[in-house]
Amino acid sequence: MKAKRTFKKVRASLLVATLTLSGAILTPLTANAEVSQETKDKVTNLVKDYYNSQITTVGEEAIFPDAQVEGVSDDAVLDNEGTEGEITTFGAAVMWQTKKTYKGMEYGPWKTVGVRKASPTKGKMYVDFSTKVSTSYSGSIKVGVKKVESVLGFSLTSSKTTSFKNDWECKANVSYIAESRSRYKVYEVKQTKTVMNTWTGQKAVTNYYVKVKKNDSIDVRVR
Repeated sequence: MKAKRTFKKVRASLLVATLTLSGAILTPLTANAEVSQETKDKVTNLVKDYYNSQITTVGEEAIFPDAQVEGVSDDAVLDNEGTEGEITTFGAAVMWQTKKTYKGMEYGPWKTVGVRKASPTKGKMYVDFSTKVSTSYSGSIKVGVKKVESVLGFSLTSSKTTSFKNDWECKANVSYIAESRSRYKVYEVKQTKTVMNTWTGQKAVTNYYVKVKKNDSIDVRVR
């Protein structure tokens, strides 16, 4: 397991502290103090690193590289302007091109998977659970599911069940909550339809988009 890099907005109140960053000492701020953007960025990065250290990434998968293919698959739902590569009775040649681009990460809401109420003695909190995360998509598929899946490199109905088991040392008189969230890698599938008039050479281009959220297991944190 490794720490997952995430971003969480830093409140202005977190700047009111004495910190030593890159050899420069930041003195406590006053109401009238001016803070440079460089200083703000350093404090923001410090807090980001802190939050990163509190999140455990489980079962992360590699990013599928961007890809592009031509044509359609046999399950494509095409309109009356013609099939891929066919020259219609209207003198139009129809061509399709499908491209995939990785867009980044998205996350589900945090859900409680374990609780330890404050106790006068030290102890441990035990967490043991399984979570299923499924791939989903939205948008209009024109070139066929099989073609989109071939560009993506994975199934639009893929899913993954992750089991997690761990325990944490807990201080006396402190409450703890363990939480989990689903994690997704997001891809955009662009389907480009080009209709060319074989008499004039003029082209009409239409783009259709599908957003795909691929299951990428879970994150776990304790707070």
